[in-house]
Amino acid sequence: MESENRPSEAAERAERYAPKPTGGAWRAGLNGAVVALIGVYIVGSFYDVPLRFSFLAAVPIVMIAYLVVYIGYRRARGRNRKAQADEMRRGNEVL
Repeated sequence: MESENRPSEAAERAERYAPKPTGGAWRAGLNGAVVALIGVYIVGSFYDVPLRFSFLAAVPIVMIAYLVVYIGYRRARGRNRKAQADEMRRGNEVL
């Protein structure tokens, strides 16, 4: 393997078993928070509880959802980086 192609080939091989997440951790967390807020709204609507009355319940749920998705994104990114480093170390070995 040529030294200039090595990082791109290692990234390609790592992509097979540890795909690189797209976007960003902040954006992923925000999407998780919005989905949680919509879920709180739907559940509140089902039970005839307006969102303004369930605000105290919605805030921690949205914060927890944000953190869970944010941390999950960071872990996925870390797995991809570790996989790329492992592939760079393997060098010319065939999987």
